[in-house]
Amino acid sequence: MRREQQKELTRKLLEDTAIRLFQKQGFAKTTVSQITSQAGVAKGTFFNYFTSKEAVLHTIREQQLQYMIQEAENIIQQNGNIAEGLCNLLEKIVVRYEKAGRTLCRSLFHVLITDDDFQGKELLQSKKFKEQLIRLFDEGKRKEEFIREISSEQMALAILHHFFGILFYWCTDEESVSLTHLISSSISLFFHGILSSK
Repeated sequence: MRREQQKELTRKLLEDTAIRLFQKQGFAKTTVSQITSQAGVAKGTFFNYFTSKEAVLHTIREQQLQYMIQEAENIIQQNGNIAEGLCNLLEKIVVRYEKAGRTLCRSLFHVLITDDDFQGKELLQSKKFKEQLIRLFDEGKRKEEFIREISSEQMALAILHHFFGILFYWCTDEESVSLTHLISSSISLFFHGILSSK
């Protein structure tokens, strides 16, 4: 096996092991020693791939962003209904968060609030996420699917705040219904307010 392939496999092993431990016992209770022990590599190996545990968490959002960019491009290229495509995309993203589980999502929020470096990186990710949403809303307006009285940027910010508010509610309330149900019902209400009557 080539050296680059081996490095990529080791990185993926460390990432998957860390995420599994975060899901099981939470971010704060997981140590780098536990990650490397479970992955079967030397402790120092972790730092060849990640600067910190937070960096592993950040990869989750990076992957979400890449997925979002690709799916947004697909929605536009398919030349179908933008609102429907956007609803489907948000529901697919929700399934990914739901699969990650409440404990991991709580860890993301905790580190986002308490770690300045992580917060800076996440704000950049959110900005890119917002840009993709603006692009979709602009395209939807071009097709006369959305009202023009509200700017695409305002729509994008509203849906981001709405989405992450529900995500926070879901991951902190063990009694709440499924995230998929919460998002699908509330997103349909959100779109009801911005869809064009044409």
